[in-house]
Amino acid sequence: MHINRDYITMLCSLVKIGELEETEKLLTEWELSCDRHDFRVPNALLIGYCEKGMIENAEEMLRDIVKRGKTPIPDSWYIIAAAYLDKDNMEKAFECMKEALAMIVMHAISSMQFRNMVNSLFQKHGLLKDEILRNHVPLFEVSEWMRNSDLQFSVGDRAVQLNLIGRVRGLEAAESYFNSLSDEDKIDKIYGSLLNCYVREGLVDKSVSHMQKMKEMGFATRAINYNDLMCLYKSSGQFEKVPEVLSDMKKNGISPDSFTYRICMKAYAERSDLSSVESILQEMKSQPNITMDWISYSAVANIYIKAGLKEKALIYLKKCEEKISKDAVGYNHLISHYASLGNKDEMMRLWGLQKTECKKHINRDYITMMGSLVKIGELEETEKLLTEWESSCHRYDFRVPNVLLIGYCQKGMIENAEELLRDIVKRGKTPVPNSWSIIAAGYLDKDNMEKAFECMREALAVQAENKIWRPKSSLISSILNWVRDNRNVDEVEAFEKSLKNVIPENKEM
Repeated sequence: MHINRDYITMLCSLVKIGELEETEKLLTEWELSCDRHDFRVPNALLIGYCEKGMIENAEEMLRDIVKRGKTPIPDSWYIIAAAYLDKDNMEKAFECMKEALAMIVMHAISSMQFRNMVNSLFQKHGLLKDEILRNHVPLFEVSEWMRNSDLQFSVGDRAVQLNLIGRVRGLEAAESYFNSLSDEDKIDKIYGSLLNCYVREGLVDKSVSHMQKMKEMGFATRAINYNDLMCLYKSSGQFEKVPEVLSDMKKNGISPDSFTYRICMKAYAERSDLSSVESILQEMKSQPNITMDWISYSAVANIYIKAGLKEKALIYLKKCEEKISKDAVGYNHLISHYASLGNKDEMMRLWGLQKTECKKHINRDYITMMGSLVKIGELEETEKLLTEWESSCHRYDFRVPNVLLIGYCQKGMIENAEELLRDIVKRGKTPVPNSWSIIAAGYLDKDNMEKAFECMREALAVQAENKIWRPKSSLISSILNWVRDNRNVDEVEAFEKSLKNVIPENKEM
């Protein structure tokens, strides 16, 4: 007879060759014969669905199993949460992570597993980056839920939590959390997280003072702490102080990492000191602990592109390409750089190479390539690429057509943009509000307030598709002023009411 291990192997093999229908049949066969519901078996099909972009099918299947009285393991919900996160559906990702947490508590499993789940999501999707995290508050709520439950936090977890509190709730809340910790819990990582909060807020004096305290306590032992200060000086325009931090690192026996050198090169570039850029690059290449990667060569190429030195840029773009090796993100960076140089031939060559090396193009790749084509004015090629994407996509991600909508509007072809979006709607797709907002802004630029108002109403009507969407205040202000001057009281009140969902409570309309 076949045991669970055999079914898992066969199911995974069928998934690998894309035979989901056969996988479904085999799962049914297993369910009819199994004595105990081992969720590792259906998890194989959940993974298969998610890899094909059929996340709704995966969730429907798991909820059906639950209805039949089975209790999933946390991993089952995590598989689906991660897939929703890949699709940028934060609401569903949050919902599934809560289900995973409920299973952790129900099964009385060690909190380590759930911590690893949350942390892996943060790291994989770069959610510890400011501009991204602020749009993904639900994941912070998951972390908060975890902290307030019976799960035990390690000191390392508290460092992550402190960082998240600072990013989502602000500096005062972060300092309050820091002060609530015992002295023994305030290790180097906790101090480092608070330093990161000060840096993010642009508080130079406070950051320098805190860093000095870390040095006195023996906590400033990692490159990341010095990198934070470098970023602060760079963002505040104090470029001359960045190399000073590098010197301080060396004096204190801290080995610079790749990020350290890249920040330093960018600071020199801001001062148009390209000879120092080259010197830092050579020093970086000589370090035994640093492996030169495509990211570093991409950064140098970008410096020369901005400086208008095309030939120098091309040298480093070639070095960058040599280091990519099946990295789709690397190809996207290269394509963007060649777009900045207006080199369509190289863009198309790399697009084809990316597909060959990385097996397939995903939404992110189409967004990059289409954005690059728009940048060089190739709208016809962008239209072709959108058609190609539509013929192969499993889920309609409006970030992709939005690239072409922006391209049309930048060229003053706002009617084309509206026609494209309305055609997509006719095909049964529900846009995200930003799609309509793009066109509203286009009409505003043309002083066609009637159409701008119409499109903004369309955006507000689909706001439920992206509850964290916030339109630009200047766009809302211009349209609202026009509405108040040109529409009757009922229309004004209706429009103002619809705006309450997208305008922060502390802002006046």
